[in-house]
Amino acid sequence: MTRMVADALVDKPERVAPLAALLWEKTRGNPFFAGQLLRSFAQRGALRWDDEVERWSWHADAVQPVDIRDDVVAFLDGRLDDLGAGERELLQVAACLGNRVRGDALAWAMGLTPAALRARLAR
Repeated sequence: MTRMVADALVDKPERVAPLAALLWEKTRGNPFFAGQLLRSFAQRGALRWDDEVERWSWHADAVQPVDIRDDVVAFLDGRLDDLGAGERELLQVAACLGNRVRGDALAWAMGLTPAALRARLAR
């Protein structure tokens, strides 16, 4: 986990070790969940790019209280709840089409032109 976090944050393993330990504790080593959790920390401001030292920084007191769910499904469900109705509809239709979806197929299934789909995805 430490190597993964060090690679993700482009930093030294010894510097990110405390954050990696927290991620390990919360995700039980699941790399997908750990990546999602890192992304969540950044979105919530608990993990920030520091221009002065040109690296990512965090403080245990800012990361620890972030609402962390121990269940991957519950965590992702919460992330889906944060999406707008239009974004959820796109994901639902795409999920029905398979794990890899071509843009033209999704546009057809949504009743949109490819240009309209691109505009909708760009929002």
